[in-house]
Amino acid sequence: MEIEYANGRVEQFLGVPAKTWQTFLMSNEKESWFNSNVKSSFFKVSVS
Repeated sequence: MEIEYANGRVEQFLGVPAKTWQTFLMSNEKESWFNSNVKSSFFKVSVS
């Protein structure tokens, strides 16, 4: 899963299941959902 933030920073979160990605895409509160379900649960790599 690759996320680009408003400031242009890009991070990849490794091992995120497709179902998690799909649920994120359907979320009405993407930032809140992402922070609760992905940000601290998966290893991240800064791309830029």
